[in-house]
Amino acid sequence: MRALLASLLLAGLLWGCAAAIPKPGQDQAWQALASRYPLGQGYRLQQRVTLLALGKEYPMLAALAMSPQGRWRMQASSEMGGLLFDMLGDTASAQVLRAPQGMGDKPLLLGLAKDLRALYLGGPRQGLSLELAGDGGFSLEDQAWHYRLEVEDLKLSPGPPPAAAFKPPVAR
Repeated sequence: MRALLASLLLAGLLWGCAAAIPKPGQDQAWQALASRYPLGQGYRLQQRVTLLALGKEYPMLAALAMSPQGRWRMQASSEMGGLLFDMLGDTASAQVLRAPQGMGDKPLLLGLAKDLRALYLGGPRQGLSLELAGDGGFSLEDQAWHYRLEVEDLKLSPGPPPAAAFKPPVAR
């Protein structure tokens, strides 16, 4: 019985450690991604994104505005054009301006906003796995929140976005 419990404990420890060990090539993948998006000059980026979570696929179109100082705004809409979420942030924080109906701010702030900062500002963090695709796209797996993003760049426009991109909408 003790041997069985020890084996189960060891298997659990090894499973946990294996999840924390980055996949080979992660440093190179993050460096390649950082060189793709030139923070120093700012940019606007349009992407096709598929969120895979809970066994379902959620296709969307995303627009990211990134200032040279690291201030960002991400909006995602359904393929039919309805706004799904709108977030505003910088290198240290984020706020949700709009969340999908029935979803609180927490999954967006604790999951997606942190992942966006890692992708476009800060580089790798524990629990994220990045894979680059040959067509210029990439996929990101967040092991803590149990989702995967498959991303295809549609258009990258270098240069600072207009200041209005970073202003929250005025309540009416």
